Parts: sequence; structure tokens; C-alpha cells
Amino acid sequence: MTGTTPAMANGRGQHLADSDLPAARQLFTAGNYDQLRQELPGLVARASESERTGPAGAGRAAGVWVLISQLAAKDADIERAASFAARAGTSARRSGRPTILAAAARAAATPLRRVGRADTALQLLREAHDALDTHPRPTAAVLDAAGMVALTAAYTAAQAHMPTAAEQFAASAEETAARLLRSRVPTSGELSAAQCQLYRVGIHHKLGDLDRALAYAADLESS
Repeated sequence: MTGTTPAMANGRGQHLADSDLPAARQLFTAGNYDQLRQELPGLVARASESERTGPAGAGRAAGVWVLISQLAAKDADIERAASFAARAGTSARRSGRPTILAAAARAAATPLRRVGRADTALQLLREAHDALDTHPRPTAAVLDAAGMVALTAAYTAAQAHMPTAAEQFAASAEETAARLLRSRVPTSGELSAAQCQLYRVGIHHKLGDLDRALAYAADLESS
């Protein structure tokens, strides 16, 4: 292995360091998949140890399992993607944090859709969204997670040819994005008006409404 995560470089032992997952996530976002694969054995070992330490450790480990599931989906290894998404769900439930459960549900949706189980994916996403929706005063992180899980649910519903559900989830995500913007709270999350428009392109394409898909694409390009 040629790459090293911060925890490995500093010799901090067998548990995940706070910087481990952000560093690995950055590699994924930048498309440095080969380097990320080099990091995985050490990352998996530390995540496995961390998830045994209690809810906080399980939450950190869930983030690693989500990332590995996403990487496997990029590699078209659907069996591995599904396996790690399921492991992420188990760890997320142990963590007791709805935002982590939402990330696990989004990871699980991809392999489920690819094997024709969009209905099962949609059920997981609904449950995750409902859990986030119970917060009386949601933080920026909760709003971001709720919006993104709604967008994933909208796309999943579109793939399952459920236009009403797709529209409801997409509209919910847009309302959440507007609410997040009004809050003026800085966030490093994914949810934004532009992200909603991007999903709308895919949603309406899946529903066969090419005129609306093209209209959203044009709005996105002009913004």
C-alpha cells in the first residue's frame, strides 16, 4: 500500500481518526479512485474496530461503509455495493443518528435500483426521510440530509414510473433547499437549488418528459 491516511501516518492506532473519512471522501469526490482503493484496507480495519466502541464509533464506521458502497457502485460491483450499504444501515441504526441513516439509505438505493428493486429502495428512503422530518428545530446538517434523501427518493420514484411520488419528493427537496438558504447558516452539505435542478433533469428524463428535462437543463446552464 503506497497511500496513507492521517491516522496511519500519525500512528494513532486501530480506531478511525476524525480526519480519516473526510480525507477518503475527498479522494472519492476528486475521482482519485486508485489512491482511495490503496487506502481501503487500513480504513476498513479501523472502521471495524471503531464500530465496536459504541454509537459514536458506529456512526463513523457507517460513513466508511457508505463510501465503500459508492465506490463499488462506480466499479459496477453491485453485490459489493449492496453488501456495504447494508452494513452501513446496521451501523447507522446503532449510531442513533437520522442523518447517518439517511446517508446509508441513499447508498442502498443505488444497488437496489440497478437490480430492479426501486420499490424497496423507495421504502428505505421514505423511512429515512420521515426520521429526519421529526426534528422540531432542524440543524443545517439535518436539512441537508432531508433534502438530499428526498432528491434520491424522487429519482428512485421516477425510475419506478411513479410520477406523483417523484414530484412530491422533488418539491419537498426544493422547499428544504429554500429553507436552508433562508437560514443563512453556513453548510458544507450537498443540497442547493442547483442540485435540485440537476436532479430534476434526471427525474423528468426517467419519466419520459423530455421537454421538462430540457427546460431544467437550460435553467441550470443559465444560472
